Amino acid sequence: MAMSGWQKTKWFAVLAAVFAACASGPKQLYPGPALERDQVALLQLKNSGAANVFAVDGKRTSGASWYLAPGQHLIWARAHAGGGELMLRFRIDGYCLMQLNAAPGSSYTLIPDIEKSATAGSIQVDVGVKILDQTGKVVQVAAPCLGRRPSLH
Repeated sequence: MAMSGWQKTKWFAVLAAVFAACASGPKQLYPGPALERDQVALLQLKNSGAANVFAVDGKRTSGASWYLAPGQHLIWARAHAGGGELMLRFRIDGYCLMQLNAAPGSSYTLIPDIEKSATAGSIQVDVGVKILDQTGKVVQVAAPCLGRRPSLH
């Protein structure tokens, strides 16, 4: 079955958006022109399937990496846990708030922090996230996280 001109245009627009999102590097989350890498901090995701950054400093964001101005930042992350234990299936999303003191030239990685334990007939799941610096040292922990999506102003 052949596509109409409109369908082809729509398909190419979707592909262009996907390629642009993949090809673009970290998003700049500070005002003004781009600064040199040693003047900003990099925040990135390690496992975007299990955690993502929902907002930085009260503003929604998406993607897998961001350049931040040095200083204090409020990071809202969303952690995801799912699976099954003892014939029980579950999916949990938690929203985590943490503060990051970003140093110029530094890199930070947000990783999921999921704790599961099962006993006869019940499952305990705590969802959270951690931020590691470039040496692998934990610099911030948020756990357990809230079950409701935050309201941003």
